[in-house]
Amino acid sequence: MKTFLTSDYYIVFMNPSKHKKEWNAIRLIMNVSEINYCIFIDYEKEFLEFHPVTKDEFKEYYYNPN
Repeated sequence: MKTFLTSDYYIVFMNPSKHKKEWNAIRLIMNVSEINYCIFIDYEKEFLEFHPVTKDEFKEYYYNPN
């Protein structure tokens, strides 16, 4: 696996019906590496999407009730 987690904060878009197995493996790596992430579920996604963000952007998404 190529190392692609270069930020401490990520927004992740995933389709749980297609990406559950891959997400569980990547989530374990992120937890061990102490990388913060926020997941958005989208059943139309074909691929997992990882978007590195700044700490401030992460807080906006993570704490937004919408």
